Amino acid sequence: MKETVNIETKDCNCNIVNRDDIIEVVNSIVARIGTSKDKVIPILQALQNELNYLPSEALKYICEITEIGPGQLSSVSTFYSQFRHIPAGEHIIKVCTGTACHVKGAPLVMDAFKRELEIGQETSTTSDGKFSVEGVACLGCCTLAPVVQIDNKTYGHLKNSEVRNIIDDFLSSSADVESAEKSNEQSDASSEIRVGLGSCCIAGGSKEILSEVNNIINQFKIKTRIKPVGCVGVCNQTPLLEFDGKNGEIVRYTNVKKDQVENIVLKHLTPS
Repeated sequence: MKETVNIETKDCNCNIVNRDDIIEVVNSIVARIGTSKDKVIPILQALQNELNYLPSEALKYICEITEIGPGQLSSVSTFYSQFRHIPAGEHIIKVCTGTACHVKGAPLVMDAFKRELEIGQETSTTSDGKFSVEGVACLGCCTLAPVVQIDNKTYGHLKNSEVRNIIDDFLSSSADVESAEKSNEQSDASSEIRVGLGSCCIAGGSKEILSEVNNIINQFKIKTRIKPVGCVGVCNQTPLLEFDGKNGEIVRYTNVKKDQVENIVLKHLTPS
C-alpha cells in the first residue's frame, strides 16, 4: 500500500483553489523544474509562490508524478519555516523578533496587530483574508527596532498605539503606488520621477512624499512617469526624490519635505 502525505491544511474563503487548477499548476512546475528527489525545495518554493501556500492536494499529486516520496515531502515542507500549509492573507505583516526588536517590545507589537485585526489564537490570518501576521527572525533594520514589514514596506520605531495608523498608512500608500503604476501604463512620457521607498526612506516619511507627487501630477495634469525605487545607499538623507529628464540629466533631491514637492516638480516639469 502506497504511503500517503498526511499534512492538514485549512482554507479561508479567499484562497480556495480547485483541484483542476492545482493539477495544472503542479504539472507546469514539475515540467519546468524536474522530477528528481533533489528538486523538492525548488518545487515547493514554486508551488507556494503560485498558490500562496502548500495545499495537501498539491503535495499528494507531486508524489504521484515525481520521484519525491511522501516522507521526504512532509519532512522538508514542515521543517523549513518558509513553507506554509495554511493560506496566507493578501498582505503579509512580518514582525521582526530578532534580539534588538525583541528587547524593544516586538512581542507586544505583534499582539497589538493581532488584536487590531481581530486575529484569534488558532490562526494568523484575518477572516476576510486581507492580512496575515507572522514573526520573522530578522529584517536587517536593527537601528529601527522594533520593526515591521508589510509586504515590501518597512515601518520602524513602532509603538503599540501606532498599529491602527500603520495599517491605514499602508493601505493608503499601496493605493498611491497602484495609482502611479496605472498612470505609468498609460503614459508615453520620456521623463521620470523616482521616489525612494527603501526601509530608511519609508521610516523617514517617503510614502507621504509619493502621495504628494501623485497629487501634484494629477492636479497640474503633468505627463511623467512615477517610479518607486528601493535603497540607493544614502539613508541619512531620506526622503529622496530623483528626476530623470528628456536630456538624460538626473537630479536628486534629499531630505525632501511635503511642502517642497510642488516647487520641485514644477521646476522640472511643465503642466499640460
